[in-house]
Amino acid sequence: MDRISELPHEILGSILSLLPLKEAVATSVLSRHLRYAWAWSTLTLDFDPEETLIDFKYHSRTLQNKKSHRYVNWVNRVVEQHSGPNIKLFRACFDLDRRFTSSVDKWIEFALKKRVQVLVLDFVKEYGVNKDSYMFPRKLLGLEEGFASRHCVGLKSLKVLSFNFVDVT
Repeated sequence: MDRISELPHEILGSILSLLPLKEAVATSVLSRHLRYAWAWSTLTLDFDPEETLIDFKYHSRTLQNKKSHRYVNWVNRVVEQHSGPNIKLFRACFDLDRRFTSSVDKWIEFALKKRVQVLVLDFVKEYGVNKDSYMFPRKLLGLEEGFASRHCVGLKSLKVLSFNFVDVT
């Protein structure tokens, strides 16, 4: 008998919110009732890479590209499925560059719409500064007309903003 699915939504949400993201998503296979429970209850979206980035630099460029695309697809899927009203933390940590600008921009917009409190973008570079580092979009800083008004609420909720290997002009 599945007693977990019988728990009230508030208690189920509290339990799932305590789990790391991958484990919360993994509960979706336990029962039909839990299939998307993580999507409305998870407040911490910490996209820690599946394997350490220490070995990443030793992979061929082709394998590095494949792993980067896989990481971006994983984050995109979670962002698309998340249905909760807000999030406390959004952290993306991987070796990403300007090729992924449109996806990263969407992640930031998503986080601001969800009134994120902690936003961490850590696009680790093994070999120092990269001329192709991701560039934080000027539009989110209110430098483009009409765009800032939609995201001001999200910026006001920020308590911590951390960038590593992100260009800001």
